Amino acid sequence: MSIKRMLLIILLLVALISVGINAVILGSLTDRFFSNYLNEVYDSHIEQIMDYALKVLKEKTITKEQLKADMETHLVDPIFRIRLFDSEGKLLEDVSSDMHMRGMMMDGRLARMRSNGDEVTDQFILEDDGGTWGSIYITRYSAADNSLVARLFKMSLLSNSLRAVMIAMAISASIALLISRLMSKDLKETAILASDIQSGKQVKFERSIVSEITSIRSSLHDLSTKLRLKQKGRKELTDKLIHETRTPLTIIKTHLEGIEDGVIAADQVEIELLKNQVEIITSLIKGLSGMIEADALQNEMSIEEFELNKLLKQILSGLSTQFSNKGLKIILDSEDKVIMRTDKFKLSQVFYNLLNNAWKYTDAGGHVTISYNRSGDFININIADNGSGIDNDDLKHIFDAYYRGKDQAGSGDGIGLYIVKGNMTLLGGDVSVSSAVGDGTEFVLSLPVTYNNGEAEEV
Repeated sequence: MSIKRMLLIILLLVALISVGINAVILGSLTDRFFSNYLNEVYDSHIEQIMDYALKVLKEKTITKEQLKADMETHLVDPIFRIRLFDSEGKLLEDVSSDMHMRGMMMDGRLARMRSNGDEVTDQFILEDDGGTWGSIYITRYSAADNSLVARLFKMSLLSNSLRAVMIAMAISASIALLISRLMSKDLKETAILASDIQSGKQVKFERSIVSEITSIRSSLHDLSTKLRLKQKGRKELTDKLIHETRTPLTIIKTHLEGIEDGVIAADQVEIELLKNQVEIITSLIKGLSGMIEADALQNEMSIEEFELNKLLKQILSGLSTQFSNKGLKIILDSEDKVIMRTDKFKLSQVFYNLLNNAWKYTDAGGHVTISYNRSGDFININIADNGSGIDNDDLKHIFDAYYRGKDQAGSGDGIGLYIVKGNMTLLGGDVSVSSAVGDGTEFVLSLPVTYNNGEAEEV
């Protein structure tokens, strides 16, 4: 059953029961009040009739026509017949209600009152200190409820109650239809919202007139946000994996080609270099497990101790063929021995991304220089090139994911510098950049020598 029909039935039943109970209670109270009123009227008329009849019998000055007219004024429900006798039993006047007679002719049920014993005659002796003057017979309905007026009143009350029920039902039905339409519309829109979320569409949260539906929509909107964040996290993880595997694979490819052409000797140093690139790819592939559950911790740190200069030489050795083939010089301008304790893999990712960018945007004959110096607990590393440089409008966006400068369309996936920024933050450091179009670019890395939840320690 639809909620629209269910609401309609419920409201109609509530209206019917409410109006029915109200009609029964109100009808009962009204009927009781009316019956009491008729009884009071009857008692009052009896006193008036007896006083008047005694006066007529004592004075004997009232004409027969006047007597009849005066007695007819007392034919009020429940009285419908009055007969007056003198002290000798002679009938002086007999009057009856025309309404009663018409009622019996109009309604067969009222015509059966006499046979059903619904009427009774009361006899009253007219006397005073002077003796007995006569008697009066008053015929009335046995109970006030049986009177014509009472029955007509009850019929009218029942008829009006039925009209009230019909009106209440009609109003309730209209209200039920309006409310059910609104609720049905909101529920249909909520179902569409859920369907859009399932399809991966971006949804907009809108409040409903029903607080429960608003709560459901709010929960669905929160779910949509979480799903989009999860999808975004998976996409970033996938893009990072694709991007980061390019560099070691390119190094392996260029060195194998050099060995094949006899340009590079396949000695132990070269084998160690290739093994180091394979280890980098292996570490990247381990990150695939995070793609299964994007909510899992993606920023775990693997802290180890290493010598910075040695790491830089290994990286430059792997990139040397790539730079030589393009006619670029790569220079390590510092030889100080600095022992670091941090995540070696994440720092290597930073170096590879910055050096690959320098290689990409520096023309043949250019150079890239790497230098570093220690300042207390921090190490500052400079990577500078004399390449094409970065426009000022692009400079403030270069660390945004998937951002590519206006002159760099199709030159990359726009995620390299995003990884650099993210890794430096994880290592407790920072990265800054200065550049001028045509004069080259310089990146400055500043990070603790010893990682400790992002804070530096003495080594």
